[in-house]
Amino acid sequence: MSIDGGAAERIRIEYVSDNYFDVLRVDAEHGRTLLADEGLRPGDAPLVVLTHHAWQMRFGGDAAVLGKVVRLGPVSMTVIGVTPEPFAGVNGLAPVEAFVPATEGALVEPERMQELLTDRLDESFYLTGRLRPGVSVAEAAAQLDVLADALAEEHPDASRHSELHVVSERDARPFVGASRHTAPLMTVVMGLASLVLLVAVANVGTLLVGRGIARRQELALRAGLGATRRRLVRQLITESVLLALVGGVGGGLAALWTADLLMARAATELNRAIALPDLPVDWRIFGFTATIALVAGLLAGLAPALRSTRIELARALGSGGRDSGEGVPGRRLTNGLVVIQVAVSMLLLVCAGLFVQSSRNAGAIDFGFRTDDLLVLSVDPLAQGYDPEQAHALYREIADEVGALPGVRSASWAHRAPVRLGRVWNRVFTLGGGTAPEPDAARVAVNTVDPAFFDTLGIPVLRGRGFREEDGLDDRRVAVVSERAARQLWPGQEAIGRRIVRGGAPFEVIGVARDAHMSGSPFEQPPFVLFPFGPRFTLSATLHVHVDGPPSPLIPMVTETVRRHDPTLAILEAGSMDTVVRSLGLLALARGGVAVIGSFGMLGLLLAAVGLYGVVSHAVARRRQEFGIRAALGATPAAITRLALGRGLVLVALGLAFGVAAAATATPLVARFLVDVSPTDPTVFTVTGLVLATATLLACLVPSRRAAKADPLATLRAD
Repeated sequence: MSIDGGAAERIRIEYVSDNYFDVLRVDAEHGRTLLADEGLRPGDAPLVVLTHHAWQMRFGGDAAVLGKVVRLGPVSMTVIGVTPEPFAGVNGLAPVEAFVPATEGALVEPERMQELLTDRLDESFYLTGRLRPGVSVAEAAAQLDVLADALAEEHPDASRHSELHVVSERDARPFVGASRHTAPLMTVVMGLASLVLLVAVANVGTLLVGRGIARRQELALRAGLGATRRRLVRQLITESVLLALVGGVGGGLAALWTADLLMARAATELNRAIALPDLPVDWRIFGFTATIALVAGLLAGLAPALRSTRIELARALGSGGRDSGEGVPGRRLTNGLVVIQVAVSMLLLVCAGLFVQSSRNAGAIDFGFRTDDLLVLSVDPLAQGYDPEQAHALYREIADEVGALPGVRSASWAHRAPVRLGRVWNRVFTLGGGTAPEPDAARVAVNTVDPAFFDTLGIPVLRGRGFREEDGLDDRRVAVVSERAARQLWPGQEAIGRRIVRGGAPFEVIGVARDAHMSGSPFEQPPFVLFPFGPRFTLSATLHVHVDGPPSPLIPMVTETVRRHDPTLAILEAGSMDTVVRSLGLLALARGGVAVIGSFGMLGLLLAAVGLYGVVSHAVARRRQEFGIRAALGATPAAITRLALGRGLVLVALGLAFGVAAAATATPLVARFLVDVSPTDPTVFTVTGLVLATATLLACLVPSRRAAKADPLATLRAD
């Protein structure tokens, strides 16, 4: 967008129907929104509605903005209204700055919108509807299924690749396509968080059992003075609840700091390509946290309180504190809690290990082209009034000048950078002996590239040849296909010399290039077809620059070179290809999963180690007289250490066994979020098991060695 002839800036536009604001019940804060039947044909309604943010940011909140003419691409449009401040479109992760009638998009972005408005294979529009009173989402989906079936009969080719997906607006957040992934992912994350809470509750419960046993004489004295068991239980539960609430407050403060840290990290990972939501702490979050803390305190304290107040007065008061009073039921409760901690920690660590391995696999993906020493920069001169011939001449001049810069090996243009293609699919019909077995096999990703593209990106042409300058200038129509496209379109045959059809015109295949990622998903490598970059296919374009060393230092030089040719030309993005690849949503999701789930695993490991340390320490303290006698009779420190370790070893072994069984059962639930790793990967299970066993055994070893080093005479004298 450009204002008053100034420099062009990149903004996000939402193309909408005339009733968009009426359905969403959004009224204009200033001016008006679109009227009924406004913008039914291209050119009828060159109007734009601004968001409050765009009005403040780009026009300084000037009330005279209404009626002002702005330039969107090659089209002049009139501002007719401003939406209220909270509203910025229906995509929560990509708030827009302006709303334009969908038909006007054919003039603003002719290369993109013409295809969107005419090609039924494209699925870039979302339908938002308001339900009538008493109608459920399921009933609306059933009615839309009938309409979809009718359209499928009328347009079978287009409907073959489409699927109707109806969800409520709340379930469609942050955007419609995410509903199938966010709900299962959040279920997994909340499930793992609940397991961490379970480990914490079991840990605190274990410690409270030991503390209650140590206080049996105190409790017995209170009971002897007239305190009822109910009052003693209430006292112990009150202590555990207060402990939980204090921990909840501390955890809430830590969560605020962590949320800010995660948002900052996410913004960096995603290269600020999307708008991340604010995370305000309101009464709902506070209430949820307080409730969880209260329930956790009750769960952690109830069983120990009931156990500790089951008192035999004569025995407790007469023991003088020498007898802990821990009978078989008490040991069973303590042992059970410790086993639960170790088992759940094993499950958490296995999930963390799977995500770590998945992230490593995702980071090691071979995209088929160079990324470390490649710089990318995108422009769109056609959106600023250039005709195709002028734009193509500008592209050639910029490429020649950038290619001569120091530190630059080569520069080339393509319509889009490889991983920026997203879902750019075209129907390609084979001619001259093509035998593609399935209709889907003829759907490929397409791009237009110049002759230097293959060398600049490091994608070799394996058979035939690449493009020459004359291929994009004369009437000869040629194409280069990928290995996968050649196999699918002409299985068992040579692709060179075959013909394919695009836009009704035949193109001769002159080369077969190595497979590379030509879609926005890092986990898909679709077949692709490349066409020559020339005036015939001149569109917006991305400059690829192969440099010596890191690309960042050369970004200002390349940007300045582009600016010299046209200071008003909007540079849509400029950065390294490595940054572009790292900002891919699915890769960022994999790294985020490692951070979150890995932290869950480490918390579980820490809590399990602390719980075992407490249990073994209590057992050592309870048996200190026994160890003193054994030492006095000649037992070696090593023998006493092994004796003290015995209970901990058994608990660790049982916890690991139950944990492995639980992990083998539960990890298939996260299989859809893993990259090239089995949910029952034996290496992950083995490594995490060894890590957990080592940490818990070390926790057991510390108090055991302390028992072995104790002075037997001092121990016996104390008892």
